[in-house]
Amino acid sequence: MFNSIFDDVKQQFRSGNMVTKLIIINIAVFIVTALVKAFAPTFYHGTFIHWLALHGDLKEVLFKPWTFITSMFVHAGLGHIFWNMLIMYWFGRIVGDLIGDRHILPIYLLGGLVGGAAYVLSYQVMPGMIGSYAVGASAAIMALVIVAGLINPDHEMRLLLLGVIKIKYIIAAIVFFDLIAIGSGSNTGGHIAHIGGLLMGWVYMIQLRNGSDLAVPINNFFGKLQGQQQT
Repeated sequence: MFNSIFDDVKQQFRSGNMVTKLIIINIAVFIVTALVKAFAPTFYHGTFIHWLALHGDLKEVLFKPWTFITSMFVHAGLGHIFWNMLIMYWFGRIVGDLIGDRHILPIYLLGGLVGGAAYVLSYQVMPGMIGSYAVGASAAIMALVIVAGLINPDHEMRLLLLGVIKIKYIIAAIVFFDLIAIGSGSNTGGHIAHIGGLLMGWVYMIQLRNGSDLAVPINNFFGKLQGQQQT
């Protein structure tokens, strides 16, 4: 049975679009981290998570720079990953359909990196209000969310209990709640990271409309690893 599941996942990863691939990677990382946390909690809390999460302390960041990347694939719990993957599926699909699948990974990575940098900067400015480390794909996904809104603000989505709503109103609500959450002291660093991701997505689309495609160098880097290149 498990071999069959693994074969199905491999097939989906090979044939799926970039949103599908990112969701599979995030779920795979979540399964590994959840198993480590369940069966080796002391190791998880004492060592494991600290080699994957992005820390606010600059010494930790300089010593473990890869955590800018790994942290955007690690989630704190089932609810955390469920909502992140659902939102990425909704908005990432819009982005892929309207400007092309090749933009998904660059937007995700750039949004995550800028969101991570915003978190680290906020920790230096107000360490007492910011958690010591951050995990999650939220900032990366917020970049995809704002890009979807900038491409097609009048695109309609059907939400449970709320009915059909244009995504420009959904995004406005997201930004509003992130801003007020920063002041509330609840996951302040995480919400600042969300804003960072949103700003990166906005910059990405402004650059693209001005003829500067930020996806090219990123896709060329990964293309070289696979023996391909785009222009």
